[in-house]
Amino acid sequence: MTLISIILLWLLAYKHKVVLKGVFRKETLRWELVSL
Repeated sequence: MTLISIILLWLLAYKHKVVLKGVFRKETLRWELVSL
């Protein structure tokens, strides 16, 4: 990945960090359950 794309992704993640945190938490819990 180029530096520009990383920055753009970071900005998008920061802009929607609340939504992404919720999704990330759900995905993390799901993967933890799957890995058990």
